[in-house]
Amino acid sequence: MNKTGISFFLFVLLILMEIFQPQSSYAQGRDYGLAVLDLQANGIAESEALALSDVLRSSILNVIQEQADKIQGSYKLIERSQMNRIFDEFDVQNIGCTDVSCAIEFGKMLNAERVIIGSVGLVGSTYIVVARIVDVESTNMLVSVNRNVPSPIDNVIGLMPIVGHELLTSERLAAPVATLQITPSDQSVTPLPEPSQPVVPAVSSRIIAGIKIVSIPGGNFQMGSDNSRDEKPMHTIALDGFEMSSTEITQKMYRNVMGEAPSEFIGNDNFPVEKVSWFDAVKFCNQLSVAEGIEPCYNLTTWKCDFTSNGFRLPTEAEWEYACRAGTETDYYTGDGEKSLINAGWFKKNSDSNTHPVEQREPNAWELYDMYGNVWEWCHDYYGKYNKISSRNPEGAQSGKYHVIRGGSYRSKSSDCRTANRQFMLPNVRQKDIGFRVVRRPAG
Repeated sequence: MNKTGISFFLFVLLILMEIFQPQSSYAQGRDYGLAVLDLQANGIAESEALALSDVLRSSILNVIQEQADKIQGSYKLIERSQMNRIFDEFDVQNIGCTDVSCAIEFGKMLNAERVIIGSVGLVGSTYIVVARIVDVESTNMLVSVNRNVPSPIDNVIGLMPIVGHELLTSERLAAPVATLQITPSDQSVTPLPEPSQPVVPAVSSRIIAGIKIVSIPGGNFQMGSDNSRDEKPMHTIALDGFEMSSTEITQKMYRNVMGEAPSEFIGNDNFPVEKVSWFDAVKFCNQLSVAEGIEPCYNLTTWKCDFTSNGFRLPTEAEWEYACRAGTETDYYTGDGEKSLINAGWFKKNSDSNTHPVEQREPNAWELYDMYGNVWEWCHDYYGKYNKISSRNPEGAQSGKYHVIRGGSYRSKSSDCRTANRQFMLPNVRQKDIGFRVVRRPAG
């Protein structure tokens, strides 16, 4: 065979190898194209988000090059310059992509098998970093990393190598890793300074009576929206830090405290409890407090709440919306539009007309699950109209006929699940689509 024949044979062989190579995400010997999209800016300058995106991209490259033995699969990072050329051709921008459907669209555009998306925001004095890796072919979110760090922004810079490490290895790190040094992926990227303070864990949590309780940092936010008269006017709320159950109270949790779990949907202890009235939920809060040896909040004669107590109670409407937003300003913490909600909650379009076990949808940056859909959640407040007055730790209307419910349910349309949406219900009503979660004021 002459040289021309050999060359042609090798060319055909390479083509056949490309066609018949395994398609598994973990096939050996194949580099999977990985695109790191720019982080969405929430409450910070877009230029800061872009700079932090470059640091994350550089950190991802470092993990690929230096920690290949810890990564499931083999990756080839798509450079920013290459991405920009493609985006210019399609006349699109890549910043602001935070949901799975968007990641899939960009992945196809870039010919990338996997895409990293996320956001960075500032709530009070706390920076919130959310990053997710999405498999384009399966449309699955493979890993989600949620991290909080106190200001200044230098701390966020030091956090990015940890985020990159966790995305590709699924190994959670409790502290910065000295070996994860930032190496720019493009010559045009200037390395940012090292943090001046140590990085802290994202959200502290603990288990109480089988209930995972997460710490929510204090801060300010704009409550409400311009979408409906009931959600107007938008107004500034300041909240001190508090603790909240990471999920809706499940049937198992309710039974552990109350001895029974009244629910329409049975067969799985991790279904949220429902068919509980506002009064039932309040009694649960008090009983949980007693079981843990702390002072109950509610007077079960007057149904008034002592907010100075550190016992368990229902969240105020302001606490619920603040916790749900986790620094975001979009319709859902996963973005705007119904496609974003599909990733975060069970509602009319995807629930098959029933509740589902908790923790199956995408959590927010503060590791709160099922804030949308599954079951409506009782809030402490009486229902009342908003006003423009800014306030700190508001307790809601002091009297009324109805109590607020939030978040939508498995049979709600998407618009009723929006973060700002408000509904109300008589406190003695027990419905198969209403449950609750609990909060408490940290001791001391």
